[in-house]
Amino acid sequence: MSEVYSLLHPIRNHLKSPFIIEGEIVRAIIAFLGLFFILSCATTKKAPPLGPKQGELSHLRSILSLEEAQLRKKQLSNVSYEQYFELHKGNTFSGKTTLTFDFIPVGDFLRVDLMTLDLTSVEMDGEPVAYKADGGAVYIPVSSIPPGTHRLTIAYSKTYSKTGSGLYRFEDPKDGRIYLYTDLEPFDANQVFPCFDQPDIKAKYTMTVDAPRNWKVITHSHHTKLKNISRTHRRWTFPTSEKFSTYIWSLHAGPYYKWTDRAGDIELGLYARQSLAKHVRPKHWFSDTKAGFKFFTEYFDYPYPYGKKYDQILAPDFNAGAMENVAAVTFSEWFVAKGPKSERLRFSLRNVILHEMAHMWFGNLVTMKWWDDLWLNESFATYMANLAAYDITQNIKHWRSFDSRQKFRTYVKDQLRTTHPIQADIPDTQAASANFDAITYGKGASFLKMLVFYIGEEQFKQGMREYFKLHAERNTVLQDFVNALSKSTGQDLAPWFKTWLETSGLNNIVAEWTCSPENKIDGFNIKQTAPKENPVLRRQKTRIGLYQKVDSQVRLTETHDVIFEGSKTKVASLYGKDCPDFVFPNYEEMAYAEVELDQKSLDVALKGLDQFSDIRIREQISNSLWEMVRDGNLSAYQYTKLAMKQIQVETDPEILMALLTHLHGYYSLSHSVARYFPKSTEQEKKAYQDFIASLESLIWKKLQSAPGGSELQKKLIYSLNASAETEIGLKNVKSILDNPSQLPGLKLASNEKWHAIRTLCSANYGNPMKLANAELERENSHDSKLGVLSCRARIPNSDTKKELYAKLLDPANEDPMINKKMILWNLYDRTQQKLWMDLSKNFVEDVKVRAAKLQPSLVDHLGDLAPDGCLESNREKVQGLLEDQVNLTPKLKKSLIEYIQYGEICETVRDDLKKQIRRKNSLIEITQNTGRF
Repeated sequence: MSEVYSLLHPIRNHLKSPFIIEGEIVRAIIAFLGLFFILSCATTKKAPPLGPKQGELSHLRSILSLEEAQLRKKQLSNVSYEQYFELHKGNTFSGKTTLTFDFIPVGDFLRVDLMTLDLTSVEMDGEPVAYKADGGAVYIPVSSIPPGTHRLTIAYSKTYSKTGSGLYRFEDPKDGRIYLYTDLEPFDANQVFPCFDQPDIKAKYTMTVDAPRNWKVITHSHHTKLKNISRTHRRWTFPTSEKFSTYIWSLHAGPYYKWTDRAGDIELGLYARQSLAKHVRPKHWFSDTKAGFKFFTEYFDYPYPYGKKYDQILAPDFNAGAMENVAAVTFSEWFVAKGPKSERLRFSLRNVILHEMAHMWFGNLVTMKWWDDLWLNESFATYMANLAAYDITQNIKHWRSFDSRQKFRTYVKDQLRTTHPIQADIPDTQAASANFDAITYGKGASFLKMLVFYIGEEQFKQGMREYFKLHAERNTVLQDFVNALSKSTGQDLAPWFKTWLETSGLNNIVAEWTCSPENKIDGFNIKQTAPKENPVLRRQKTRIGLYQKVDSQVRLTETHDVIFEGSKTKVASLYGKDCPDFVFPNYEEMAYAEVELDQKSLDVALKGLDQFSDIRIREQISNSLWEMVRDGNLSAYQYTKLAMKQIQVETDPEILMALLTHLHGYYSLSHSVARYFPKSTEQEKKAYQDFIASLESLIWKKLQSAPGGSELQKKLIYSLNASAETEIGLKNVKSILDNPSQLPGLKLASNEKWHAIRTLCSANYGNPMKLANAELERENSHDSKLGVLSCRARIPNSDTKKELYAKLLDPANEDPMINKKMILWNLYDRTQQKLWMDLSKNFVEDVKVRAAKLQPSLVDHLGDLAPDGCLESNREKVQGLLEDQVNLTPKLKKSLIEYIQYGEICETVRDDLKKQIRRKNSLIEITQNTGRF
């Protein structure tokens, strides 16, 4: 799965999570009681007790514990599935699955994961068998299963998913066509068919599907037979697959448009909705896919494991960036631009294509035994995707993107109270769903980048090749990977791995250096610190950059690779070198450590980023300074002054975007100077208005000179929409929306139009709902329907917001999850402080009373409804909620803990800004320095 935070929506990325069919809670309870009564009367066999940890909450979300998984692994071997599905255009489907397995009688029952109570029959070896079902699983007494090989057949029916997990049904509003796709990680295969839904019970699958005659059916293999069975349906027959885990099985169906190509002897397929097809650029997809196959097969010295086909499916309302289903990868439709595609989107698409392809080896061919080793899947795929993208394109922007976006975000997450070791403690599948995060993806991949730097790429490559050959179609744990690399390097790497993978937290490094009267280095140390909560000082390898002032520029003169450990490491190799003017102790982000600039280097940096012609160091300095603001080591005023000055002259689109979003936020409530800004007194409100007006004006002026159709122009359009609050700023947004041709070469993509409309909706400027409805009428697409909903949520109308809030928390609301997310993502806005305060005042009580009645996949995201965390009184209320031990899902609990810490950061930075404003209105100086255009 691709953890691409900024891809799915301009606000947040929401990862997948298990659920029970929405709107089925009451019916499930009634059905269970009825089924239990029938079974009790119909059989003389005594049914077993309910499975452990499967109480009434099973009707909300099925959970598999590690202990249950370990027991089942002891019971079973040689598992295979014979599957039959009958798919319809309506709201339900039916299935019949035969599970064949070798059984050893251990424990009291055999658990079969299946989230439904609509069971038609349950038979063991052709005979009815006693069982119990709790809505999340079927339990069969071990006493009724003798040792040996058995065939368990379960027939059932289900409702299609509305949350995006399981088998999801989508009706295209453009043409009424129906599309289906599955999304099953980590524990949702049981929403589609009865199975042993854990990664270390790999199996082979044979499948037959009856589907409407105009549909295509896509899965892990090419079909071997296709025939008409009625006026309405065709039967698709698929051969027995290779062996793999349940969570990477898939089934996609519908009248998809298809493109084809080849990568050697592998047939490539690309699928999209008919109404979306005209916007897809298959050339981009196929060129990156073919290059990826060439790179990975050569690098791993292991052929593609899954036959002669590889399909990629664009899935509407997809919950993540993509999912690595065997030979049938699903992608978010976000990757399809309805208009000019930005360079960032093009780079992101390439990265995600390669990420999912890497999973065919890391994760699919060789799979972690349990979810505590999820990093063996995701960290490797993340690192290998960036390595492959750079190798294919020779464009350093791929590594820049990883370092400045994903790794930078990981630095932030690793300092929170919710951080965890890369190899995490995962007691059950519900905890696993909360672990698809920046630590598992970003920190793990950053560790691998440093590992390769530490041991050498050739040794890493040889270790990987050994790993695949030894463990193909098997499950592994950390020690298997350590053994492979220890063998290739001839070193015992286990102690080093332990400090990196089994401990939490981020180290901080700073260069400590002195020079002699002769202007030569006579002292140089790398000082390393660790947070008191996680006091581990790790052994790392870094690259030190030394810089000298040459005329008006600060230029890199030399680099030195150094291994450091402990609290202080002497770098004797630098003694006698020319005294630098600036030092960066983690050049090119080789180490995993947050940099704090020494005082001399900080003084140089604060004189202006434009002194640094080296783009990578300019980017690293910008990010390091922003980290220092959030850590309380640099005034937000100083950073703002530096950023506003640099924005005027910055030509690199990614650095420009970073500087701007640090000021105005990537979305309204993201942490930024604008979010932190105090607005309690008239003086503070005036200072804020001056700051916003100056920022708007700066962006507008820079837009006038940006090259037409350039990436720089696209970044500035985004910032124009994200920053606009004043009458002038909003007028500029609307003028571009009405007449984009006023800027040479500007062509607004659909998502850019909707960003502008949402901005106008937040301020209720220029009759924005009329604009939204006109865009819906013009396009009549799924995206435009969601756009109208998001705008309705943004309009500053108390009655409308209360109506939407109440609808969100109504258990009877059966709207698709994507509709609910649109409301969650757009209900609050930093420019609507009073509405936000009023709407969120009952948040804590609402969670206590209503959360247990709502879909867990919605509960996971209720933190988006919390009140303003910058206020201590609100944080205290939420802290009380956490201490009350109410039934919070792991994801919600995690988000609320982070909410409190982010709020503390906000308050600290805000207090500093208050002091600066009281000190002669010093923030007004920013507008004077940059010029109010």
